[in-house]
Amino acid sequence: MNLTCEISLAEAYTSGSQRARIVTEAWVASNGYCLACDSDQLIATPRNTKARDFECPQCNHPYELKSTRGSFGRQINDGAYSAMMGRIESSSTSSFLLLSYDPAWMVSSFQAVHHLFITPLTIQARKPLSDSAVRSGWTGCNRSNTKGGQD
Repeated sequence: MNLTCEISLAEAYTSGSQRARIVTEAWVASNGYCLACDSDQLIATPRNTKARDFECPQCNHPYELKSTRGSFGRQINDGAYSAMMGRIESSSTSSFLLLSYDPAWMVSSFQAVHHLFITPLTIQARKPLSDSAVRSGWTGCNRSNTKGGQD
């Protein structure tokens, strides 16, 4: 497994978060594999698919990628609260892929959280965006980061 992320893929982007998204999604597409079956690949979902970034081409198991430079803390920032809760309520929650990388864009940790551990009790709504925000009223969520079996 190649632990080097290909930073040149993000040369056209200036936003740090966009660069990280492009680079880490490409790394998972090249190195990820399904944890639910014997498939050695994951396929990216179409852009803006809610609460899902990859799927297994054999068993359709869904995955959502979260990446960070450094290490994850007690909470993991996620997308829209309503989309996550909708996935949980419909039993279509994605397993989380947690990718940490260092300042030289080397993968330092790659972990998975099975979708059965993502429950309403582990999801916390964030404060809605202010009236002056472009997406006024939008509410994101955080997921408690399970460490050692404890939330």
